Amino acid sequence: MIPVSGKAQNAAYLVKTKMQFFLGTVVQSLPIKWLDWLLHRIERLGSPENLDLNVSSWRTEAVITQTIRIAEGEILELTPTSGDQQEPSTEKIRLPPLKSWKLHGVSLDVDSGLVFVGDRVIQQSGGATRSAKDAAFISGGYLRYQKQDSIESVETIAPLGDTWHHYHFLIETLPRTLHALAIEPETVFVTSQEPSTAAQEILNTLGIPIRITRPSTVFLCADLILVDNPIKFCPRTADLQIVRSALEIAFNIKQKSAKQSIYISRSKSQRALQCEVILEKTLEENGVKIVHMQSLSVFEQLQIVSQSDTIIGPHGAGLGNLIMLPTGGKVIELTSGDRFESCYRHMCAALEIDYALVEIPGSEQSPDGKVNDESITQILALLA
Repeated sequence: MIPVSGKAQNAAYLVKTKMQFFLGTVVQSLPIKWLDWLLHRIERLGSPENLDLNVSSWRTEAVITQTIRIAEGEILELTPTSGDQQEPSTEKIRLPPLKSWKLHGVSLDVDSGLVFVGDRVIQQSGGATRSAKDAAFISGGYLRYQKQDSIESVETIAPLGDTWHHYHFLIETLPRTLHALAIEPETVFVTSQEPSTAAQEILNTLGIPIRITRPSTVFLCADLILVDNPIKFCPRTADLQIVRSALEIAFNIKQKSAKQSIYISRSKSQRALQCEVILEKTLEENGVKIVHMQSLSVFEQLQIVSQSDTIIGPHGAGLGNLIMLPTGGKVIELTSGDRFESCYRHMCAALEIDYALVEIPGSEQSPDGKVNDESITQILALLA
């Protein structure tokens, strides 16, 4: 005899399969124009339209109190990846002006950092990894905004952003908070995410006021500061400079001219390079200091980078600390090409730091790369 729970599962399965067959039959019989309408409606479920604050309209005029231009547009001229400075640099990236807005009568979904008004999501909100429209659907932010009563906020607030991933916090979240505070010093940054230890240390040292709310909170904002969203893996010079200056002052970091080369090791992490110990031994024999960033405080990480002139390291969050490398320094990045982005090359271009890329072979057994004699020879040649 089938137990009650088993009968319920059988019934659910039958209803599901028969309903799929029925709906499939109905849909196939619909005229093309009805199918277009149906597909459009399904596509819109849980996904709002974009509202671009740069496009003047009655919608933007209804929410914008003030527009502030923080920095003009710029052109990044990328250095050759081979380290051969005689190689012509032809690759350039054009970055738009950096702006901020004072908004009113908008709603902030704290979990995602997205800002909504009516049936629109503001394009300049959210992060850099995907569009605001896609993020509103994927994160569930639009549904939370539609279904929940908003909590009224009478003070000036701003979304905090990612505080867990070191690169995204340091290079994307932190500059937005600093720009917002420069515009409105009383701004309070809201998040539903407990910051990482490193992020908390930086926020506390800089005196940035944050409020951690319960998840799924939606604020109806009397005043909200929104700084332009970052460009995916391509930080602006103004963003890097404001972070660099703030960290130097808050942590009392004074750059020294003493020459020092460091290797940011991942040998103690899950993404260690295969045969990394061989590379480290060779680098130590050539006067390079081996550093494990996860074993250091934020201050110690920033201090050791600020007193170096060359950083070597595998692609990863540890290289984000190059923001404190003195102008004219050098970065040698190692990668197998797996999960690789050109963010550090772009950072070096903005900070006037030499950049070289060393490709190391990867495989299914060693996705982050396996150090070999050829790659070691190439690294030593770049150090010479």
